[in-house]
Amino acid sequence: MTTPLEPRERIAVAVPIAIELRELVLREAERGFRMAWYDRLRQVVDILETDDDPAEVLKYAGLAFDQLYSGGRNFGDFIIVRPDAERTAAENKRVRRLTGELRELLHRRPGE
Repeated sequence: MTTPLEPRERIAVAVPIAIELRELVLREAERGFRMAWYDRLRQVVDILETDDDPAEVLKYAGLAFDQLYSGGRNFGDFIIVRPDAERTAAENKRVRRLTGELRELLHRRPGE
């Protein structure tokens, strides 16, 4: 994915990715972590959907996103398990791709 440079464009691309991750967590995460990760991703979406200054929106959405990785068991531990190894690998590759794209959109600095 080529990351858009303008903050408004980055937000427009980030919203559906954050929504997709939020819905994946709701369906697939372990019970003990599901709601915490879902709530954090919901917060990211809520921030991205505000009409505030786009640079500030990205800043605060990035801070909320980073909270997914705080604590002992964090979002890096999120995996999807399927009946066969190939499908499991494909689903988790998709999660990592979406997570990486969202991180890039939220944290890319001008000139990078």
